[in-house]
Amino acid sequence: MLQKIAFTFILSLPSLALADTFTYSFISGEKKVGHLTADIKGDETTIDYDVKNNGRGPTIAESIT
Repeated sequence: MLQKIAFTFILSLPSLALADTFTYSFISGEKKVGHLTADIKGDETTIDYDVKNNGRGPTIAESIT
């Protein structure tokens, strides 16, 4: 079983290196309450962060070079 997990992880490494967009969901109480998206293009990373729990929370958009 451990060998299967290690093999799957090793196969996923090249795809992670080629990926340029990462998307994550924030879940609270079994409901999606927000997201974080990081888009990488060369030396610039654009981040979109929006989490609303009970109608409140931050919305942030920024670019990092």
